Amino acid sequence: MGQSEAADESLIPRFPWLNEFDRFEMTKPHSMEQAIGYELITDNLLDLSHGAYLHPTTLGSEEMANGTSQVRQEGDRIHYQRFNPRCKVPKLFWMAGVIGEGESVDFWNDMRWDPPGAFYLEVGVTEPGQTRDRGYRMGSVHILTPHDETSTTYRWLVFRNFARDDSALTESIEALVEYAFRREDEPMLLAVQERMARRDFWDMHPLMFPGDKAAIFARRTIRRLAAL
Repeated sequence: MGQSEAADESLIPRFPWLNEFDRFEMTKPHSMEQAIGYELITDNLLDLSHGAYLHPTTLGSEEMANGTSQVRQEGDRIHYQRFNPRCKVPKLFWMAGVIGEGESVDFWNDMRWDPPGAFYLEVGVTEPGQTRDRGYRMGSVHILTPHDETSTTYRWLVFRNFARDDSALTESIEALVEYAFRREDEPMLLAVQERMARRDFWDMHPLMFPGDKAAIFARRTIRRLAAL
């Protein structure tokens, strides 16, 4: 972990939402072991458009491939915001009964990343044209702890501001998220890792697309910090 006297408490990412029990209903904290390098998991989490391809019937929808996105870096922190106006409501929200299945909503995804592996994701929906404060929000914390080049402990927790007295819904959300991580994300990432065959990411001279911007910023930040 390094020298204790070199630790700077001010650099610890803050997650104040986890203390707001009067506003949010929380899932249990979850942990899973993945035979995947943490930088590949980071690549995936920092490409919010992947919900259209890997999670079209679970955490996202096919219409998430459209919309607008913004990426900015503040120091070592990266913000990635994605907005999809008038798209089909994701299952995470219609399963709660707050919005009907198949209805159109304005859908936002905001991700915050702090090196090397601390993420806060907020997703939410409103009726088209309404402001966010009138919508339904779901936040989640994702913490990646790498063990070696090809194994990571992934810890996560989800909270919401709707249907807060519905314990069955909380269990359903936990099951849906676990399914998405294990059955949708993980097989894809394992296949990528196998094809890379332990080659260095930068040595492969990867072709970059606009949607890769946040992930590339993160990889460059990790590389710079590792060299200090």
